[in-house]
Amino acid sequence: VLASPLPAPLSVHPLKILNAPLPSSSSSPSMGASTHKKNARDFNPRLILAQIFALQCYHYLTLALLYIASHVLTATPLSLERLFGYSRLSTGTVSGWLESAHHVGAYVGTAVGLVLIIEKSKKCLDFSVTLFLFHFIACCVHSGFPKSWEWWIFNVSGVISCTCLGEWLCSVREMREIPSLLG
Repeated sequence: VLASPLPAPLSVHPLKILNAPLPSSSSSPSMGASTHKKNARDFNPRLILAQIFALQCYHYLTLALLYIASHVLTATPLSLERLFGYSRLSTGTVSGWLESAHHVGAYVGTAVGLVLIIEKSKKCLDFSVTLFLFHFIACCVHSGFPKSWEWWIFNVSGVISCTCLGEWLCSVREMREIPSLLG
Protein backbone atom coordinates (compact mmCIF):
# COMPACT_ATOMS: atom_id res chain seq x y z
CA VAL A 1 0.00 0.00 0.00
CA LEU A 2 1.44 3.34 -1.08
CA ALA A 3 0.92 6.31 1.16
CA SER A 4 -0.63 9.32 -0.52
CA PRO A 5 1.76 12.24 -0.99
CA LEU A 6 1.41 15.32 1.17
CA PRO A 7 -0.71 18.09 -0.33
CA ALA A 8 1.13 20.89 -2.07
CA PRO A 9 1.96 23.89 0.12
CA LEU A 10 -0.40 26.85 0.02
CA SER A 11 0.13 29.40 -2.72
CA VAL A 12 1.66 32.76 -1.90
CA HIS A 13 -1.54 34.61 -2.80
CA PRO A 14 -4.01 34.49 0.13
CA LEU A 15 -7.11 34.35 -2.08
CA LYS A 16 -5.82 31.23 -3.84
CA ILE A 17 -6.85 29.23 -0.77
CA LEU A 18 -10.43 29.52 -2.01
CA ASN A 19 -9.43 28.19 -5.42
CA ALA A 20 -10.41 24.59 -4.66
CA PRO A 21 -11.46 22.51 -7.67
CA LEU A 22 -15.18 22.13 -8.19
CA PRO A 23 -16.68 18.64 -8.19
CA SER A 24 -17.17 17.19 -11.65
CA SER A 25 -20.75 16.77 -12.85
CA SER A 26 -20.24 13.61 -14.90
CA SER A 27 -18.10 10.57 -14.29
CA SER A 28 -17.95 9.30 -17.87
CA PRO A 29 -15.20 10.74 -20.04
CA SER A 30 -16.33 12.36 -23.26
CA MET A 31 -14.63 13.90 -26.25
CA GLY A 32 -14.35 17.39 -24.71
CA ALA A 33 -13.94 16.29 -21.11
CA SER A 34 -10.46 17.75 -20.66
CA THR A 35 -11.48 21.23 -21.79
CA HIS A 36 -14.69 21.06 -19.74
CA LYS A 37 -12.74 20.18 -16.59
CA LYS A 38 -10.26 22.97 -17.28
CA ASN A 39 -13.06 25.53 -17.71
CA ALA A 40 -14.87 24.25 -14.60
CA ARG A 41 -11.64 24.54 -12.62
CA ASP A 42 -11.12 28.13 -13.82
CA PHE A 43 -14.63 29.18 -12.72
CA ASN A 44 -14.74 29.23 -8.95
CA PRO A 45 -17.62 31.30 -7.56
CA ARG A 46 -16.15 31.38 -4.04
CA LEU A 47 -12.90 32.86 -5.32
CA ILE A 48 -14.73 35.42 -7.48
CA LEU A 49 -16.95 36.52 -4.57
CA ALA A 50 -13.92 36.78 -2.29
CA GLN A 51 -12.10 38.89 -4.90
CA ILE A 52 -15.13 41.17 -5.33
CA PHE A 53 -15.38 41.63 -1.55
CA ALA A 54 -11.63 42.24 -1.18
CA LEU A 55 -11.58 44.76 -4.04
CA GLN A 56 -14.61 46.59 -2.62
CA CYS A 57 -12.91 46.79 0.79
CA TYR A 58 -9.68 47.97 -0.86
CA HIS A 59 -11.58 50.71 -2.73
CA TYR A 60 -13.35 52.02 0.37
CA LEU A 61 -10.16 51.84 2.40
CA THR A 62 -8.38 53.92 -0.25
CA LEU A 63 -11.27 56.41 -0.32
CA ALA A 64 -11.33 56.59 3.48
CA LEU A 65 -7.57 57.21 3.64
CA LEU A 66 -7.95 60.07 1.15
CA TYR A 67 -10.75 61.54 3.25
CA ILE A 68 -8.72 61.18 6.45
CA ALA A 69 -5.80 62.99 4.81
CA SER A 70 -8.19 65.72 3.71
CA HIS A 71 -9.64 65.89 7.22
CA VAL A 72 -6.18 66.32 8.73
CA LEU A 73 -5.18 69.02 6.22
CA THR A 74 -8.43 70.98 5.93
CA ALA A 75 -10.42 69.99 9.08
CA THR A 76 -13.43 68.88 7.03
CA PRO A 77 -15.80 66.59 8.96
CA LEU A 78 -15.81 62.85 8.32
CA SER A 79 -19.18 61.21 7.57
CA LEU A 80 -20.78 58.47 5.50
CA GLU A 81 -22.32 61.22 3.38
CA ARG A 82 -18.86 61.89 1.98
CA LEU A 83 -18.49 58.23 0.94
CA PHE A 84 -21.97 57.53 -0.38
CA GLY A 85 -23.65 60.89 -0.93
CA TYR A 86 -23.93 62.34 -4.40
CA SER A 87 -24.69 65.96 -3.46
CA ARG A 88 -21.13 66.74 -2.34
CA LEU A 89 -19.57 65.92 -5.73
CA SER A 90 -19.79 69.15 -7.70
CA THR A 91 -17.80 71.46 -9.90
CA GLY A 92 -19.19 74.66 -8.40
CA THR A 93 -16.97 74.90 -5.34
CA VAL A 94 -13.41 74.10 -4.35
CA SER A 95 -14.64 71.59 -1.77
CA GLY A 96 -16.76 69.92 -4.48
CA TRP A 97 -13.70 69.55 -6.69
CA LEU A 98 -11.76 68.16 -3.74
CA GLU A 99 -14.52 65.60 -3.04
CA SER A 100 -14.56 64.63 -6.71
CA ALA A 101 -10.79 64.29 -6.77
CA HIS A 102 -11.02 61.94 -3.79
CA HIS A 103 -13.41 59.65 -5.65
CA VAL A 104 -11.39 59.61 -8.86
CA GLY A 105 -8.20 59.17 -6.82
CA ALA A 106 -9.75 56.19 -5.03
CA TYR A 107 -10.52 54.58 -8.38
CA VAL A 108 -6.93 55.18 -9.51
CA GLY A 109 -5.69 53.69 -6.24
CA THR A 110 -8.00 50.72 -6.76
CA ALA A 111 -6.10 49.95 -9.97
CA VAL A 112 -3.24 48.86 -7.71
CA GLY A 113 -5.77 46.66 -5.91
CA LEU A 114 -6.62 45.05 -9.25
CA VAL A 115 -2.98 44.06 -9.62
CA LEU A 116 -2.74 42.71 -6.07
CA ILE A 117 -6.13 40.97 -5.86
CA ILE A 118 -7.28 40.11 -9.39
CA GLU A 119 -3.88 39.66 -11.10
CA LYS A 120 -5.23 39.17 -14.65
CA SER A 121 -5.57 42.05 -17.11
CA LYS A 122 -8.49 40.42 -18.93
CA LYS A 123 -10.59 40.52 -15.73
CA CYS A 124 -9.99 44.19 -14.87
CA LEU A 125 -13.01 45.54 -16.77
CA ASP A 126 -15.37 43.02 -15.16
CA PHE A 127 -14.19 43.75 -11.63
CA SER A 128 -14.07 47.53 -12.15
CA VAL A 129 -17.65 47.63 -13.40
CA THR A 130 -18.76 45.30 -10.59
CA LEU A 131 -17.07 47.64 -8.11
CA PHE A 132 -18.97 50.59 -9.59
CA LEU A 133 -22.30 48.72 -9.55
CA PHE A 134 -21.94 47.84 -5.86
CA HIS A 135 -20.92 51.44 -5.12
CA PHE A 136 -23.95 52.68 -7.08
CA ILE A 137 -26.26 50.38 -5.07
CA ALA A 138 -24.70 51.55 -1.79
CA CYS A 139 -25.18 55.18 -2.84
CA CYS A 140 -28.82 54.52 -3.78
CA VAL A 141 -29.48 52.84 -0.42
CA HIS A 142 -27.77 55.63 1.52
CA SER A 143 -29.01 58.77 -0.21
CA GLY A 144 -31.26 57.80 -3.11
CA PHE A 145 -30.67 57.67 -6.84
CA PRO A 146 -27.79 60.02 -7.82
CA LYS A 147 -29.42 62.94 -9.64
CA SER A 148 -26.24 64.96 -10.07
CA TRP A 149 -24.55 64.74 -13.46
CA GLU A 150 -21.23 65.43 -11.75
CA TRP A 151 -21.60 62.22 -9.71
CA TRP A 152 -22.03 60.24 -12.92
CA ILE A 153 -19.17 61.98 -14.74
CA PHE A 154 -16.67 61.55 -11.91
CA ASN A 155 -17.61 57.94 -11.14
CA VAL A 156 -17.66 56.82 -14.78
CA SER A 157 -14.31 58.56 -15.41
CA GLY A 158 -13.02 56.85 -12.26
CA VAL A 159 -14.12 53.43 -13.54
CA ILE A 160 -12.50 54.11 -16.91
CA SER A 161 -9.23 55.20 -15.29
CA CYS A 162 -9.32 52.23 -12.89
CA THR A 163 -9.89 49.80 -15.76
CA CYS A 164 -7.25 51.24 -18.09
CA LEU A 165 -4.58 51.68 -15.42
CA GLY A 166 -5.40 48.29 -13.88
CA GLU A 167 -5.14 46.51 -17.24
CA TRP A 168 -1.86 48.21 -17.99
CA LEU A 169 -0.38 47.43 -14.56
CA CYS A 170 -1.58 43.82 -14.72
CA SER A 171 -0.17 43.34 -18.22
CA VAL A 172 3.19 44.78 -17.11
CA ARG A 173 3.20 42.35 -14.20
CA GLU A 174 2.16 39.43 -16.42
CA MET A 175 4.93 40.19 -18.90
CA ARG A 176 7.50 40.52 -16.12
CA GLU A 177 6.65 37.06 -14.79
CA ILE A 178 7.66 35.39 -18.07
CA PRO A 179 11.23 34.13 -17.63
CA SER A 180 13.73 35.01 -20.30
CA LEU A 181 15.67 32.19 -21.92
CA LEU A 182 18.55 34.52 -22.73
CA GLY A 183 19.48 35.02 -19.12
